[in-house]
Amino acid sequence: HHTGITLGADTGHTLCHMISGILRALRCVFPLAVLARRQNVPSIALRTLMSLCRAVPAPGALPVTAALFVWFTGGLTAWEGELVIIATVTACLLWPLSYTLAGELAAVPNELTQVTLQAGLTPWQRFWRLEVPCAMPLLVQTAVRSISVSWFVLLWAESIAQIRAPD
Repeated sequence: HHTGITLGADTGHTLCHMISGILRALRCVFPLAVLARRQNVPSIALRTLMSLCRAVPAPGALPVTAALFVWFTGGLTAWEGELVIIATVTACLLWPLSYTLAGELAAVPNELTQVTLQAGLTPWQRFWRLEVPCAMPLLVQTAVRSISVSWFVLLWAESIAQIRAPD
């Protein structure tokens, strides 16, 4: 039975998990997508990894992130459990957004790229003024779907984290 104060605190806690996961994913999406669109062996391997991770159902991210934390740290404290929850939300967003952005960056028409070269834009300016705006419609659509799935996975992960072993 939740009181109004506890429910409000729990809602705030959940919202912090979600915002933290979104920010962490966004910090990684753009560099991953730029690396993945290159045509060298590491980029091909990265695209393959992104495709495989994208194919894993979102609820599958929780056991994977928990297993990685246990493997690297030897166990899960309450604080590490919080990190697992945030990492799970990040994983639910990272792979679909990175995969979508990499595909959209590669789909920018060559004619538009030539125009930016003639206009004297630097690669950085071309990325932010041409490529990202061209990718935005599909990226936003993917983000909406991924965030809604991430909410489900976040609530599931928090529910599991609330289960305590009997004393």
